[in-house]
Amino acid sequence: MKRTKLLTLFIGIGLVLTLLATPLISGCGGGVPGGAETVTLVMANGYPRGHTAGSLIMDAYIDRVVEMSEGKIIIDHQDAGRLLKFKAMMSGIKDGVTDMGIPIASYMAGDVPLISITAMPYLAKDYGGRIEQFWNVVTEQPDIVAELERWNNKPLYAWSVDESFVHSKVPINRVEDFKGLKIRTSGGIGDEVRIARGATPVNIPSPETYVALQRGVADGAVMHVSSFWGWKWYEQAKYTIVQEPSFAAVSGTISINSDKFDSLPKWAQDILLEAGEEHMEWMSVAFPALALELQDKLKAQGNTLIMLPSSEVERMKQMVAPIGPKWAAEHGAAGARVWDFMLKQAD
Repeated sequence: MKRTKLLTLFIGIGLVLTLLATPLISGCGGGVPGGAETVTLVMANGYPRGHTAGSLIMDAYIDRVVEMSEGKIIIDHQDAGRLLKFKAMMSGIKDGVTDMGIPIASYMAGDVPLISITAMPYLAKDYGGRIEQFWNVVTEQPDIVAELERWNNKPLYAWSVDESFVHSKVPINRVEDFKGLKIRTSGGIGDEVRIARGATPVNIPSPETYVALQRGVADGAVMHVSSFWGWKWYEQAKYTIVQEPSFAAVSGTISINSDKFDSLPKWAQDILLEAGEEHMEWMSVAFPALALELQDKLKAQGNTLIMLPSSEVERMKQMVAPIGPKWAAEHGAAGARVWDFMLKQAD
């Protein structure tokens, strides 16, 4: 029977997001056989419990797995980096420090360099397209699939946070307004995008960004709205460009150690994968709804939301367009194959 369930997720910042989720997947691969033994899996998570984005990425999935398995799958959720920090997530999954974890693409890039291009803006038409694109990259693109297999990493589902916008202390209404601004980024492709627009990228850890904005070390930041709100950067950066497609993409997976997955009974494997497919569909509604609600809250705080003319958006696209081919050339034949795959996914 297709599940239609009213999900109410209490988010740490005080919002209550109520969604009528109608997943595409029915059943659970034949159900849990009688007499099935309980399966316990350890899940490492760098996000603290109650983190806005982290809650949407993981909590509803864990609840659904428990529900589908009739309590026969128990997930020991080690959050807040107690077991593994984000930078150690790939190696921790590979080495069996944890059974499951949450690799983020920007951190994965140190271990799987080819994944870094997934942060390129303007390659997905909307949020749902971005999740689908990233999922296809990690499950279908041969070079990346081979690298993930080398890391003993099997993705169960992909995720992407809400839109990443430019938040600044001064209004940005055209491309020229970026010139000379120091914009906080998380490095990688993001730095090249900011340079292409005339800004100076500054790599500052999230916990230090509020003070950096306050003291003028940074004039703005690129960040998805949920974390921009959660870190209270809106108190310092009063202007936000709200545009779709957004200025960056923060994506990742929930993955399991491949050997651990292979050791599980078939019914447990089916549930983990089917719940993941359901959850990707659920997030395609949840994250955009959250972003809209937070934009209303920003306006209520007195912040200004800027919608650029389509002509300026097109100019920005043209300015960053050379970055993809340049990245592909720098990463050899495999880079060319990955870039071609990304372009085909964007069509």
